[in-house]
Amino acid sequence: MNDTQEPSKGLILVADDDPVWASAFSSMLQLRGYETVAVTSAMDVLRKTSESNFDLITLDLNWENSKLSGVDLLGKLRASDPWTPIVVLTSSSNVRDVVKTIQGGALDYIEKNFDRDKTMLIIANSIELGRLRRQNDSFLQELRDKYEIKGNSQAIQTIMANIRRFGPFESTVLITGETGTGKFLVAGQIHYYSKRRDKKFVRLDMNLTPRDLVDSMLFGHRKGAFSGAIEDRKGLVEEAKGGTLFLDEISDASQDIQAKLKTLVDNKVFRRVGENEERIADIRIVAATNRDLPEMVREGKFFQDLYYRLKAVEVRLPPLRDRKEDIPILAQHFARQESLQQLGYERLLSSEALSLLLEHDWPGNVRELRLSIQAALVCSEPGNEITPNDLRNLQGSVFQSKTSAARKPLKEKMSEFQRVEIIMAMNEAEGKVERAARLLGIDRTTLYRYLTELELKHLIT
Repeated sequence: MNDTQEPSKGLILVADDDPVWASAFSSMLQLRGYETVAVTSAMDVLRKTSESNFDLITLDLNWENSKLSGVDLLGKLRASDPWTPIVVLTSSSNVRDVVKTIQGGALDYIEKNFDRDKTMLIIANSIELGRLRRQNDSFLQELRDKYEIKGNSQAIQTIMANIRRFGPFESTVLITGETGTGKFLVAGQIHYYSKRRDKKFVRLDMNLTPRDLVDSMLFGHRKGAFSGAIEDRKGLVEEAKGGTLFLDEISDASQDIQAKLKTLVDNKVFRRVGENEERIADIRIVAATNRDLPEMVREGKFFQDLYYRLKAVEVRLPPLRDRKEDIPILAQHFARQESLQQLGYERLLSSEALSLLLEHDWPGNVRELRLSIQAALVCSEPGNEITPNDLRNLQGSVFQSKTSAARKPLKEKMSEFQRVEIIMAMNEAEGKVERAARLLGIDRTTLYRYLTELELKHLIT
């Protein structure tokens, strides 16, 4: 392309078994700024689409000299690439044919005795819609990765299965669990699996927000509503319009805010501070807490009816000490992520370092594990692996040798050692029992018995 040429409006595959028509249609598109590739056989259609990325495919329905029909081709194209828009070319406007192709994945259709202006509008709109679809798919992939939950324990598998099941529904969700167990990630996954996932996911941490600002932060305010309100302001409820509002540490909400949240959950309406006008709230609410809400209800510190409204669906996150088989996966994920981000190259933990991590109970849960890996990366000598010494040498390390007073009974320690070694082997063997048995130096039947006794059968893939 020289400097005087306009940039291409898009690359279009013209697929038609009539070479004269394909050439004429391609020329018409080229005159209007599009690049084209014309193909006249079904096999060439499949070959070209596997070799190049097109902005649009125009596909003839009638392939007289081919074993594949136009509908067959449409199905194969759509199965291999769900995003590239396909506009069907047809010699008739038979409603049944049109409906069949649209159901098969075509975006639109053009009659061959077409209106030129209408055809060019369909072409332009289809290409733009295809680009928007790809952008949205990329956004959703980033969203899924951002809130990905790592682990293959039975507990995590069950939680993810439940999220996929109730995610598309509009019910409120209450996430409970100790500090650092990953409640924020679960809330993000609920948003990802909801029908609202292409809209915003907005978070308010009640524990970190000053109490006198929560009302305004949530619902917004009117100019002059209080000292410092120099202009009208939207709150997070309006910012999350169409999406998900995540209320973290909901147990810290004042009773005044709890009363307003009841109205919000019940009627999907709210008022900005200083206004009498009710506004509609188009949001899904997900809340989380690390405290015992039923106990707070009994003590009169949390409204019972709000508690029941929030826990239409409840997700309980187990502490990391109860799902230690997830530690190797989490630890290597954090090591890989942090080293690539901070150092520009990948560093992982040695198998001995992973064994050491499995011995700790992690009272700070996943957050504590992540921070420990970060510290080890910063403080250790550059190298390919993080070793047990790198972990032990951390200031205030929890991996120092324990005193004899803290020792556990031999039988318990042997059982823990056995569990740790089996978890490590199963992770290294990617869930394959026979391979893990070879790593452990035992036969397959013995390992299967251990997996059953130690309740680790979910590690098998």
